[in-house]
Formats: sequence, C-alpha cells, structure tokens
Amino acid sequence: MKLLLDYDASSDVLYISIGEPVPSLSYDTDTGILIRRGIVTKKLTGATIMDYTKIRRDPKFLEKLMQGPEVKQGMDEFDAMLAAGQITIEVEPVQFTKQEIDIAMGKTSLTANGTK
Repeated sequence: MKLLLDYDASSDVLYISIGEPVPSLSYDTDTGILIRRGIVTKKLTGATIMDYTKIRRDPKFLEKLMQGPEVKQGMDEFDAMLAAGQITIEVEPVQFTKQEIDIAMGKTSLTANGTK
C-alpha cells in the first residue's frame, strides 16, 4: 500500500492518500484536518490538512493534531499499517517558488491580499 503526499501550494493544503483510491467520506476534526475513511470498510484512506504551513509552524502543532479522537484513531491505524510493512511512501514531485519557500520557512509572510 502506498502513501501519497500531494501539496497544493496555491491553497496551502496537504493531501495524504493511503493505498489505491476508494470511495471515502471525510470527517471534519475541528482542527483543520479532515480524516478520510472508506465508505464500505471504514478503514483510514487518507487525510487533508488545511492551512498546512500555518499549522506546521505552530509550536503546538502535534498537540493540536492529536486533540480530536478521529485524528488519534487515524494515527494509531496508520502507525499499525506502517509497523506491519503495509505502507510504502511515495511523494509527488512539487515545484515551489522562492516566495513559497520563504513563507514555509517563516522568512516572510503574506498579507490578506496575498502581498508581502
């Protein structure tokens, strides 16, 4: 089973997919993270992290990440699949602009209208 990471820089959203695409439902965790589960199997199929760079720079990122029981359960399932050797990690190549890299590294920020 493959783990696919796809980052949409224009929306600052990180999409995480586990295995082949299957019909899934997304569950809002109220932490900026959506957990996806297969409609039939109810197994973890992925996650979507909104405002990824903003959330990731937060020093309490991991603490906030684990607040919702859905996220904790999803992470436990993911850890079990990883430990069992059921997941290989594949990252899509992504091209970033210098401005996007600077923002991600916290060297600059954007105003509400998208300018420095």
